[in-house]
Amino acid sequence: MNFASIGKHDQVLDNNGGRVGKVVFKHDPSDLISVIPDRPSPYKFDAEASYVLAGGLGGLGRSLARWMAARGAKSLVFLSRSGRVTPPVAEMLEDLKSAGCNAHILICDVANADHVKSAIENCAATLPPIKGCIQCSMTLHVSLHAIFFTLQILICSAGWHFCEHVHE
Repeated sequence: MNFASIGKHDQVLDNNGGRVGKVVFKHDPSDLISVIPDRPSPYKFDAEASYVLAGGLGGLGRSLARWMAARGAKSLVFLSRSGRVTPPVAEMLEDLKSAGCNAHILICDVANADHVKSAIENCAATLPPIKGCIQCSMTLHVSLHAIFFTLQILICSAGWHFCEHVHE
């Protein structure tokens, strides 16, 4: 018997009342052996929790929000300095609603500790407990001479403000 035909000959392997007799396998380099890898289960979010996306109204944040909703997230909080609902944001909000996910947009400058504290207190009073925060915000300053990224400072301060107030 060759390796490729193992699945087709199960009865041959079990013809002695549950005992396997002698079987000789011949290796042929042209044999194709089907292998079905275990598929990892997709990540699931707790439907009884809220997840915060700081600055999540941009393209990456909108894609992330849809991905999270498809995996069970039912309460998403977007922290945005402007809170502006552009046409792509409105489309995302409709997609989330169709997926059974409640989306909340709070005006909040995550680099400002008082804003973050107020937003977290608002969430704690009205929404399921926060189980995760995703930092999607950045600020880009453009001048005639150079482009400066304040991303590192913003991420550090925003991360610090979240840790400081979420765990209170």
